[in-house]
Amino acid sequence: MFESLVKSIENTFTQFTLGRLMYITFIFLLLGGGIYIYNDSTGYTFYGRIDHQITALERLHQLEQKGIKTSNDLLPLYRKIINDLKDPNIKPFTFSTYKEEIIKTLSATVVMLGFIIYGIIGMVRGIKDSSSVFFGALMCAAAFGIPAWYMPIILNSLWVTSVLLFTIQIIFMVLLTKKYNK
Repeated sequence: MFESLVKSIENTFTQFTLGRLMYITFIFLLLGGGIYIYNDSTGYTFYGRIDHQITALERLHQLEQKGIKTSNDLLPLYRKIINDLKDPNIKPFTFSTYKEEIIKTLSATVVMLGFIIYGIIGMVRGIKDSSSVFFGALMCAAAFGIPAWYMPIILNSLWVTSVLLFTIQIIFMVLLTKKYNK
């Protein structure tokens, strides 16, 4: 079963049809919807967050009993943890907040974005196989872009990370070209 699902995902890239794309989209929506419904009906993430807070409170209570309030070195850290539990610092979405993630995602998908634009232009002009180029590049952009968003910064340098992601993308394109140009 799993092998046939992987094969159908592969066929979406190599032998693109709108039906295959809709099938894969349906599978991912079904999977995501199932996870959402499970979380919504069980409160898994809500109760997990409460469980983590209780664990933190238990640890803080143990530290309090061991006399952390009398330690001049640990008291500021203890107070900071208490303040963080009272008021967690959750940032609202702004582009400046996610600047690094956007740069990493763009560097991992820039070549694919070029193929997406090429596919759109080809579809508008009626060039054969342009839709395959468009949707294949779109799937590859998603496959590279989503992990890049969550990838940590390597060697504390956004430039190193961006160059690495771009290089991985180029290597993938070269390998893909060699495989299908036989």
